[in-house]
Amino acid sequence: MIRRVNIVVGFAVAVGFLIAALWGWQNAAGIAMKLAMSGQSAIWGVRCAAVGLGAAGQVMILTVMGRWVYARDLVSDVLRLGGVLVFMLAGVVAVGLALAGR
Repeated sequence: MIRRVNIVVGFAVAVGFLIAALWGWQNAAGIAMKLAMSGQSAIWGVRCAAVGLGAAGQVMILTVMGRWVYARDLVSDVLRLGGVLVFMLAGVVAVGLALAGR
């Protein structure tokens, strides 16, 4: 029972991350204006943060599928590592572009 609850919660969080990433990408200009940032670098900073959220959502999906539904294997571990690296790189670039947009 607890395993099924974990799977449902994991998928709900992952879908929430993906929806937030798509919304953030589409509304990047509005978000940058609300945060008192200006310029193209600020908009791209918000979009990089959205890419990071999307990568985090995909890592959550891979974690749920790779560990709780199917058996853990090398392919899912490599894909999760790649997703984590994309998440970290997008976060660093988003912070750098946000600082440039101030």
